[in-house]
Amino acid sequence: MLVQKLVELEDEKRENELVIESISKLEDTRKCWRLVNGGLIEKTKVEVVPEMRVVINNLSAVANQITSSLQAVRSEIKNLESAYEHIMR
Repeated sequence: MLVQKLVELEDEKRENELVIESISKLEDTRKCWRLVNGGLIEKTKVEVVPEMRVVINNLSAVANQITSSLQAVRSEIKNLESAYEHIMR
């Protein structure tokens, strides 16, 4: 379940990065529409890009937390396997 969530976060992060890359060549006053909680909000490119960078940073932070949790779980599993190795034989 954690791995699946990690993949979803990484996909969402990539999508946001692609959008920033796509609109980077547009003029700053260009209208952008963002879907927020099911509603479209009109903003300009200069307003949207910083917000999207914050979203990307937040997604990265959550992905790092999930990765740390996964490493901790894997380490615990490895320790339990070592502790109970003699029983499994």
